[in-house]
Amino acid sequence: MSRNIKFFLITLVLSISFFWGTDILQRKLEDFFYAQISEPFQKIAFVKIPEKSKRPKLNILSESAILVKISKTGREKVIFQKDSTRALPIASLTKLMTALIVIENTPQHDYDFSRAVKVSEKAASQKDIPVYGNLKEGEIFSVEK
Repeated sequence: MSRNIKFFLITLVLSISFFWGTDILQRKLEDFFYAQISEPFQKIAFVKIPEKSKRPKLNILSESAILVKISKTGREKVIFQKDSTRALPIASLTKLMTALIVIENTPQHDYDFSRAVKVSEKAASQKDIPVYGNLKEGEIFSVEK
């Protein structure tokens, strides 16, 4: 016999024995793993994926609102809007300006927001101007409040 035929026959015998061995091993492993199931399949609780809930209708009490998502690339997507084209005065402009002044007029912009501020006599005496509210002399406020 030639050398190629001998090599072919040896390879054929080895491959048949390899595939026969893996088939037996697969059957043994299947029997082992099926034996590990202690309860019948009917008693096994299967996971049910819940249905996706519908978004609730938002009932916002404001006169106008808009929520915009801005991506890292600068693309804007309107998430929610209610009378977004309606022109209204800015709400709490005094609070926004107070916050801006506090932040801009502190060194290195590291203001201690828990620092207490006491209402002076001059600030409390501004009763003829309604913008100042009902300040009382000696009241203590913090920027956090």
